[in-house]
Amino acid sequence: MRKDEKKAKQKGKQVNPTSNMKDLINIGELSRLTGIAAPTLRMWEKRYGRPAAHRLPSGHRRYPREEVSRMKAIAQALDSGYRAGKVVCSTLDELRNLLGLERTDSSRVAQTQSAKTGDIDRDTALIEMWIDALKKFDERPLTHSFHDEWGIRGPFNFVLSLAAPFVRRLGTAWESGEITIAQEHFASEKLERFLCERWQRMSEVREGPRALLTTLPGDPHRLGLQMCSVVTALAEVRVMYLGPDTPVEEIVRTASGESIEVVSISIAPTLAPERAIDGLTELRSRVDRNIEIAIGGTGAPRNLEGINSFASFKEYYNWLTRMRQLHKE
Repeated sequence: MRKDEKKAKQKGKQVNPTSNMKDLINIGELSRLTGIAAPTLRMWEKRYGRPAAHRLPSGHRRYPREEVSRMKAIAQALDSGYRAGKVVCSTLDELRNLLGLERTDSSRVAQTQSAKTGDIDRDTALIEMWIDALKKFDERPLTHSFHDEWGIRGPFNFVLSLAAPFVRRLGTAWESGEITIAQEHFASEKLERFLCERWQRMSEVREGPRALLTTLPGDPHRLGLQMCSVVTALAEVRVMYLGPDTPVEEIVRTASGESIEVVSISIAPTLAPERAIDGLTELRSRVDRNIEIAIGGTGAPRNLEGINSFASFKEYYNWLTRMRQLHKE
């Protein structure tokens, strides 16, 4: 192998051009679909050999359409705090693992789902450190740790392993009198703002199905909704965030007029079960049957006709991924 060919292979450059022009897109289209600026794509190709362009006789670049999913995952990784040099040459499966997402292709190797005891202990200790910080109204260790752990674990594992347990810990601490209402509000606002900034950046570059996210009337809780928004954006579904405590008629009006394909509702345990059931039943009867309704949260009822109920963010993510694939077809 010649030296230049070896160097190109090491950088990940593709040697054999794709013969079918329908499978190739120009750099402007790649930029539009992924949210990554064209100059950045050119710089990465020059520095890392990826994304590898096929050159037309005219000298213009063309990229395999299949690169779109990988480049979107790279954009997510960069938003999570990873450096370009670490992720630009990674495969799609490597990026999914980095972000804490399950691989969805048929060649996936089964991996254990049980967390190691050391990881659980570390998570518990970290959450207790956050509790200590909020008791002192000390913002710095909270926000710095949020940023660090998001980058280390990836968005999905951050939500599952830290954010969700932290929200539960806040609830029990407040109920027992360990923390005050002011301290609970302080911590909730910091985590909510952090999550909101992350999913907004991820959702901005999405194309495809669109989900409306809200809570039912009488449910003012935001954190479950923010975590749901992160998972929705990770599934490459665009987020329309209405916030909490939205009247049913407003949900119906917005879903019907804004090309919404999914209405996702977070339901807190503090919402009375009968109110949740009545609100969801009314919503299902008034929203177009072609619009899916997805619910989750510890207060979400089960087995309601025409409504998809999920016991975990993982189930919800996998369902959204399948729905997005059908949308492409």
